[in-house]
Amino acid sequence: MKSEICRGKVSSTEGWISIGPWGGRQGEGWAYKPTEGFIIKQIIVRHGGAVDSLLFQSETSDGSLEYSERFGGPGGTRTDKVCIDSPAEYITAINIRIGNSILFGNFSGQVVITSLSFVTNVSEYGPFGSKLGTFISTLVENGCMVGFHGRAGEFINSIGFYASEIPMHMSNPSPRICLPGAPVFLFYCKYLNSCSNTLAKQDINAVDLLSLRDPGPWGGPGGNQWDDGVFAAVQKVHLYIGHGWIHAIQVEYMKRDGKNIWSPMHGTPSGELIEMDCAGEVLVGIEGHCGPVEGGNGIGVAITSISLYTNRGKYGPFGGGNSNERGRSYFISGLSGKVVGFFGRSGTYLNAIGVHIEYP
Repeated sequence: MKSEICRGKVSSTEGWISIGPWGGRQGEGWAYKPTEGFIIKQIIVRHGGAVDSLLFQSETSDGSLEYSERFGGPGGTRTDKVCIDSPAEYITAINIRIGNSILFGNFSGQVVITSLSFVTNVSEYGPFGSKLGTFISTLVENGCMVGFHGRAGEFINSIGFYASEIPMHMSNPSPRICLPGAPVFLFYCKYLNSCSNTLAKQDINAVDLLSLRDPGPWGGPGGNQWDDGVFAAVQKVHLYIGHGWIHAIQVEYMKRDGKNIWSPMHGTPSGELIEMDCAGEVLVGIEGHCGPVEGGNGIGVAITSISLYTNRGKYGPFGGGNSNERGRSYFISGLSGKVVGFFGRSGTYLNAIGVHIEYP
C-alpha cells in the first residue's frame, strides 16, 4: 500500500458529496471515483473473518473499462464478485459491521470492516466477511452511491462513499431540482450496538457518526451561521413569515433536566407570527422550499416555505406555499428520527436551515 492517498482518476462530475468513512483509523487513505462517463459495474471482494480487499471495475456505455487499484491486503479465504447491471441497477446502500481484535480475533490489533454488503435498487449482494461486530446500515434515497473511499492496510479498516443524484440516463431519475451545493437526495444511517458487539467509542469515528445525524442546512450562504445545539425535545416553534419568505425562526426546547429554554431569534421578527405547539408530540422531520429573494439587494437565497412533521401528522406548509414554489428548490430532512435541535444561517431572512436528529 502506497503512503499517499490511493485514488482513481478524479471525476469532473459536480454535485458529488463524500459521506463517512466508518471504521478504524489504521491503514492508509484510499478512494475511488470513476472517471466521468464511467459507472461501477463490478466489485471484487476478498474476505474471510473480515473484508481483506476491494477492487472496482467501471465501464462506459461503449464498453470501455477502467479498474481501480486493489485496496487492502492479500489475505482472505474467498473472493466474490458483485456484478451490477447498470444503468438500470445502481447502489443505494451499504451495510457494514465493524470489529476489532480484542473482541473478535486477531486482526493485527486493528479495527476493521468485518462484514460488508452492497444494496442496489434491485438486490442485496453479501454480506461478505463474518457476522460479528457493530452494525451500521446506510441508505441514500433519491440518489445513488457512485464511488467509495476509506482506509486500508492488511484489511479494509474503514469505508465511506460518494453520493450523487441518479443520472438522467439511469432508471427512475429524481425529478427534483436543487440549488448548487444542496443535494436533493437524502441520507439515512442506523447505528446499532449491543452488549455482545460493543466497540470502544474511540474505535469508530464519532465525528462522522454525529455528522450523519445533522442533515442540512438547506438554503443559501447568506446571513450569519447559528446552531442551537442538541436538546431532549422540541416544544414550540415560532415562524415569522411575510411576502413569501420565512423571516425568522425561534424555538423552545426541553433540556435533558426537563426545563424549557427558548433559542435566540434567528432572522428578523417581521411579518405574520405562526406559532406551533409540539409539546406532547415528537418532531420527526421538516420539509420545505428555498429560492432567490426577489429584490433582496444581494441577500441571495432564503427559505420560502417550511412544514413540520410530528408523530401525529404534518403542520404546514407555512410561507410561500406549494402553489408558489415552482422553480424553487425542494428539501426534506427525512422522517426516520427525532428532531432535537436546529441550525442554519440567518440575517434579514432565514437563509438556511438544518436539523439535529436523534435516532432510536
